[in-house]
Amino acid sequence: MITKYDLRKCKYLKLEMIDLQDQVNELVSMMTSPRISQLTGMPGGGNGGRDNTTNTIAKIDELRSLYNEKFEALVSLQQKIEKAIEPLSAEDQMMLRMHYFSNYTWEEVAVRMGINWRSVHRRHAAILERLAQDEEEKKETEPENQ
Repeated sequence: MITKYDLRKCKYLKLEMIDLQDQVNELVSMMTSPRISQLTGMPGGGNGGRDNTTNTIAKIDELRSLYNEKFEALVSLQQKIEKAIEPLSAEDQMMLRMHYFSNYTWEEVAVRMGINWRSVHRRHAAILERLAQDEEEKKETEPENQ
């Protein structure tokens, strides 16, 4: 069953993935940027900063692994949502995709669809209700098929 929670989860997974990718990019940039040596008068450790680079590579690898896990969860959730919204009209599908997949605000959705903000919210509530009804109907017909 697709709920508002599932739709929001999809939206926030995408935002998390963007944040993780930004963190990876920042670490890669830090790792590959030229370093200026500080002259302190103290003898160097002799490792040339390899421990720091190794730690950064490990962090990047960990973040990439987390990103891949989030990506797999997002793909799975999007497939589940796409299957559930298939019976909806093209406009209703577009509304859900714009808000939950493309992260448009409800105001932006209203402008892009050429309808007022209140209509978007009423339509959204009706869509969620229809999805819940469709799920209930599926549950009722499943025992008959078994």
